[in-house]
Amino acid sequence: MKIRIYKFIFLVSIFLGIVNKGFSQTKITVTPNSPLLKIGKQVQFFEDQNNRLTIQDILKPEVQEQFQAHAKDVFNCPPANTTIWFKFIVQNQSEEDIFMAIGESFSTWYADLYKPNANNQYTQAKEYGSMRPLSNNDLNSNFHCALIAKGSEKNTQVIYLKIFGSSPKNHVFQIGTFRALDKYLQVNDYIVTLFIGVILALLIYNLFIYYSARDIIYLVYILYLGWVLFVATFTSGYALAYKHWLWDYFYSWNGSGYFLITLFASIYLNLKKVTPRFYRWIWFCTILLSAVFPLFNLTGLISVVQMAMPYQLVLTVYYLSLLFIGIWLVVKGHRNARFYTIAWSFVIIGTILFVLTLNAILPYNRFTYNIQYLGFSLEALFFALALGDRMNTLKEEKEAAQAQNLLLIKEQNINLEKKVQERTQELMASKDEIMTQNEELRQVQEELETQRDFLDKQNVRLNRQNDLITTSIRAAESIQKTILPTKPQLEDLLKDYFLIYKPRDVVSGDFYSIHQTPNKTFLLVADCTGHGVPGAFMTLIGYNLIDQIIKFQGITQPNQILTRLHEEVHHFLRQESYNESSGMDAALLTMEPTENAHIKITFSGAKNGFYYYNAATGEFNQVKGTRKSIGGFQSREVSFEHVTVELPPNSLIYTGTDGFQDQHNVQRKKFGRKRLEELIESLTHLPLQEQRKQLVQQLRTHMEGTDQRDDILWMGFKI
Repeated sequence: MKIRIYKFIFLVSIFLGIVNKGFSQTKITVTPNSPLLKIGKQVQFFEDQNNRLTIQDILKPEVQEQFQAHAKDVFNCPPANTTIWFKFIVQNQSEEDIFMAIGESFSTWYADLYKPNANNQYTQAKEYGSMRPLSNNDLNSNFHCALIAKGSEKNTQVIYLKIFGSSPKNHVFQIGTFRALDKYLQVNDYIVTLFIGVILALLIYNLFIYYSARDIIYLVYILYLGWVLFVATFTSGYALAYKHWLWDYFYSWNGSGYFLITLFASIYLNLKKVTPRFYRWIWFCTILLSAVFPLFNLTGLISVVQMAMPYQLVLTVYYLSLLFIGIWLVVKGHRNARFYTIAWSFVIIGTILFVLTLNAILPYNRFTYNIQYLGFSLEALFFALALGDRMNTLKEEKEAAQAQNLLLIKEQNINLEKKVQERTQELMASKDEIMTQNEELRQVQEELETQRDFLDKQNVRLNRQNDLITTSIRAAESIQKTILPTKPQLEDLLKDYFLIYKPRDVVSGDFYSIHQTPNKTFLLVADCTGHGVPGAFMTLIGYNLIDQIIKFQGITQPNQILTRLHEEVHHFLRQESYNESSGMDAALLTMEPTENAHIKITFSGAKNGFYYYNAATGEFNQVKGTRKSIGGFQSREVSFEHVTVELPPNSLIYTGTDGFQDQHNVQRKKFGRKRLEELIESLTHLPLQEQRKQLVQQLRTHMEGTDQRDDILWMGFKI
């Protein structure tokens, strides 16, 4: 009994139309003379946001109450992962089969039609859509068309249409007889055929131009026309290729067209040179449209629904940017931007009118619904005109450049002839001047030959004198070597030692001497005033005086020896009488053994000091000399100091003159006392001969590319 009551209430509800919140839904009646009816305002819709409801769920009263009336001829919904259910009531009074145009391929991916059977039950749906086989379509048309009532079906039917998929849902639902629908579809076919014909004609025409002109911009334009032809026919249902993956990856392959558009605009308007900032901006938008969004589409990182709004926003900015730069260049006086701007205006105006039509702001009719075909056709046509105008402009510029070049050549020829005449006159004048100069040069040459003979004689004389001087200096070198200790003497007195002795000019102003008494060994290292021959004379004087002071005068204390040496030099050179300031800097050490097997070092220095390394403690120290030279005019109040150091066996002593540390490099930077101290300290662990090798190598590297500036004397020995 309860089941019968439920069926009765359900049938009454359908009959009275209360499933749409009352009696608001209008029945659609098709008569024999009815034109093709737009039923957008006569349908109700319901959005299944979870995509879970079946037709049995939709028939439930609580769902029926949620259906909403639609007040526009065009149903427009952006991409969303939801299902839209449509409901409309139809009665066929035409005696013919009636059909419903569901929508175009791009907006109809999946569509399921439910109509009641003889028992007024909704069972199996009829499937339509671009993602379904083409054979499902009840008419051979680019529109998805469904048979909703046969001629024999006179009863009123409540029909449900389920549309889902990731595509935008833009539908102009139309119902009518086969004759009415076929007439409408034929007109659409004519419009699309005309559009295809225009694009193909322009493509073939520009292909011939490219073959003859070989201009890359024509190839870009041809590829762009091919892209327009493929995309426009594909999205309107006249697909040149029909594959399901083309729908799934529409953003991926469609993005190549924006690359061609930007490339065309960049070449045609010379954007990189004319406006570099906009050039970078438009390529940034192009990369988003032709690379970033396609990558998201291919990888599935972002769904088509999530991409829809950002994609449309970027695309809108992209189109407006291309139009803006055209207008801006026209205002700036760029002639070639005129046709380009007009072409983009047609595309954008057509797109705007089409969007206004989808949103029912403009009335739906053949013109407003197909305005995009007209916009793209006029755009392609004006792009072709733009290329022709560009060719004419280039031709005019070439002719103007050629005329300018001819004028320049003519002017250059006139100037050249004038210059030739002037140059000829100058050459004639120069010829006379040269002849005069030649005579003068001949006289000068005779004078030079006389001077050359004189210089040759002088050169012979100078070479003879140079040989005599060189021979004398070599003789002086031999004499100087006789006063210096020999190698056997050094080995006998110092045992383990090294010596670096490098005169600057054959003979040296530096000298060293060793004297020995029964209890002490004396070592003197001195740097005499000057170098070369003058310095060598001072070394002879210094050596003889020190020898007399130690051997004959019997003075053994280093400070007393230096004091006496200062007095002798002052007296020997008669410095008070001749105001002569020659002298020397010196370091004097005496070495004598102690009772505990150590060595007692007694030192006194005239501006020179010495370094020692204590073998027991590992300490490295310096002992400085007194700030007073030997000879010359020195303060009588300053006395030579006396220093005593006791060192264990195997300790090291180092002393020398200032020639090593004062040697400069190519940057005129001295080797330096601090650097020399650190170098010697770092070498104390090595054998003395290896130390000498390292010191010589460091000096040679430092003075590479320069000349020796002073005599060099440095020595070290083990006690």
